Amino acid sequence: MYAIVDIAGKQFKVEKDKFIFAPSLAGDAGDAVEFDKVLLLAGDDKIDLGAPTVKDAKVSGIILEHVKGDKVLVFKKKRRKGYRKKTGHRQGFSKVLIESIGIGDAVALGKSKATETKAAKKEQVAEEKPSKETTSAKTSDYQAKDLLKSLGTAKESEKDDLKKINGIGPVFEKDLNELGIYTFEQISNLTDVDITFLADHINGVSEDLIRNEDWVGQAKNESGAIDLLKNLGTADEGEKDDLKKINGIGPVFEKDLNELGIYTFKQISKLTKSDIAFLAYRINGVSEDLINNEDWVTQAKQLLKEDK
Repeated sequence: MYAIVDIAGKQFKVEKDKFIFAPSLAGDAGDAVEFDKVLLLAGDDKIDLGAPTVKDAKVSGIILEHVKGDKVLVFKKKRRKGYRKKTGHRQGFSKVLIESIGIGDAVALGKSKATETKAAKKEQVAEEKPSKETTSAKTSDYQAKDLLKSLGTAKESEKDDLKKINGIGPVFEKDLNELGIYTFEQISNLTDVDITFLADHINGVSEDLIRNEDWVGQAKNESGAIDLLKNLGTADEGEKDDLKKINGIGPVFEKDLNELGIYTFKQISKLTKSDIAFLAYRINGVSEDLINNEDWVTQAKQLLKEDK
């Protein structure tokens, strides 16, 4: 027997003793749930089609756990405006075990059998699921010094502009600095315990904010830009070369390179394989194939010779 059920506006095919991932449901792991919007009910020799639902038909189950789906990254960029924003989202789902399907008394019979094991399942889920007290116990003895052991120490003189990370404004940046966090590299090392600590100690910061805005990923990205300039060398706008002389670099790509601190042929002539991979990741429209096929490095070296 199976049924087609409407859950939060979405249709699911359900069968007894199998589980589904439904949109997030109210309730804790181990709680019973019931769905009465049954659009179709199919037995061994009969199919009941609802108009729009099958009368008195119900499906009951038990919530096993609440989970999150794969992260979806959304990148927005406005050309020639210097605007780019990267955000992440993980959709919430509830894993539900279907325990009974039927009409009227048939559902009740299924429920009575399921009720016998419900308490045991709830206890099992409760044992497997760490309680809030257990989670807080892990961080109760966790101090700022432990945080810096995990993230690494930095001096105020090494300070990065943490406001480049989406979700960090001047206030949060100041709070992070007071905890000894000054650099992108430190934020890129955040663990789950560190994130919980920050959520507990900085007013307005939550674990969801840090994870949804992907502070760690953004910090790694910004830290990569710093490492890039360590390898290529720094230059300022006053030393700027006309990078558009390199085939494959137009006005837009030139501006994007300038925003990363790349202004000269000399810097491009030092590009390594990892640098090229970073540029392909960071600049929209630039690929490793483009840089390698157009041979930006060789072109930059040739232009340097011509300038001499």
